[in-house]
Amino acid sequence: MVWANQRSQWGSCTPTTGEIRISNRLAAYPPWVLDYVLVHELAHLVEANHSPAFNALVNTYPMAERARGFLMAVSFGETGVADNDDVDSDHDVDVVDVVDVATASDDADDADDAIDHCVADHFGREPEPPPTLF
Repeated sequence: MVWANQRSQWGSCTPTTGEIRISNRLAAYPPWVLDYVLVHELAHLVEANHSPAFNALVNTYPMAERARGFLMAVSFGETGVADNDDVDSDHDVDVVDVVDVATASDDADDADDAIDHCVADHFGREPEPPPTLF
């Protein structure tokens, strides 16, 4: 894995060589978002496309849905366009601008609420609760 100055993607993978490139923008986000992107790119070593089998593999990561919502919100905040191509959704997204709250809030509950709102708007339901760590 190498850090890369990728502005249009969160990560990329070349399955034939096994090379994975991760956007250096992810260094500023919560670790579970980086983990999600790594899981996504590693899944390309098993499934080189975005098939249902690929999505099922990526979705075994417990924080996948939350991380996708976070990345959708960040993408929207950067461009004003809800571009979900980097997060493998089959849906058109109409999200709210929550990136300022989600990334800059001093209150973790505010950030979680903003991400939950974005995910709920996109998927039409409340997100799954995060896994219990202890």
